[in-house]
Amino acid sequence: MSKIKALLWRETIEHKSGMIIAPIIILALMTAMTVGTFLFGLGDIDFLNRDHGSNFGGLLNSLAEMDAPLRAGAVILFLSTMTMPALMALPIIIFFILLGALYEERRDRSFLFWKSMPVSDTAEVMTKLAGALLLAPALFIAISIVFQLLLLLLVSLIGAVEGGPVRAIWPLGAIVLNWLYTPFYMLFWALWALPIYAWVLLAGSFAPRAPFMFALVPPVVLGVIEKVLFDSYYLARWVGQHFAASPMMEAIVGSSFAKKAGAMTDSDMPAFVRFLSAPDFAPLFNSLAQADLWLGLVISAAFIYGAIWFRRYSI
Repeated sequence: MSKIKALLWRETIEHKSGMIIAPIIILALMTAMTVGTFLFGLGDIDFLNRDHGSNFGGLLNSLAEMDAPLRAGAVILFLSTMTMPALMALPIIIFFILLGALYEERRDRSFLFWKSMPVSDTAEVMTKLAGALLLAPALFIAISIVFQLLLLLLVSLIGAVEGGPVRAIWPLGAIVLNWLYTPFYMLFWALWALPIYAWVLLAGSFAPRAPFMFALVPPVVLGVIEKVLFDSYYLARWVGQHFAASPMMEAIVGSSFAKKAGAMTDSDMPAFVRFLSAPDFAPLFNSLAQADLWLGLVISAAFIYGAIWFRRYSI
């Protein structure tokens, strides 16, 4: 266990710019922009078919008039919007961490030092995978919670100065429930996306140079061949569904919301916001019953085995 902890600590130190510094910078900018917007005026706001006036105090008054689930969901939507840019950057960060995980140590020959240590190639590869897919999201969640609390405290001060009901933005039950929900969501997303990232890890393990091209070109070529021979896009669709965990998302929010993503009408918003106030854990676990998930895990195992093999016999 101490070896695994040491290896994970090494991953954190080696990739602290992506795992720690990048989320902090993004969330700090989003927090500053949000607080600045509330300080210098909101303009006329129309949210959930309500006119909230032109200042934060007016927004809090309208928020306090909503029923509890709608109010809690609105706060969760507000906090989620603030953290969304960092969340969108996370898959890209994970991609480049895994792309260079085995390539960089071959390029600078540092893998020879680690081979002299009493740690197996399997443990090394699995630790690098866990560092990117488990540790990086865990650090993101921890950093996000800190910035969400900071944002709530700052906007509470603004609301108090403007005379608004500050308690309206503190639905603690819903906030804590979403904090507990997020690690489970990230874990199941990692399971769905694992074949994509396992392939990236494998590409970095054998690429003599330009690992990005070795990770990107083969799937693109296969997709083009599929289109030419069969006039279909199954591979591209499969990759996209696993990268975005689309089947899981449809199970979470329901097919009606999933189909309207990006095109919801005003009448859809209240129901969607209420849904955010009480996330359901069951669809996450229900996604384990989908055969496509298990197919992806089998493919992932093959890619991971290949990455271990290439590392073991690297010269």
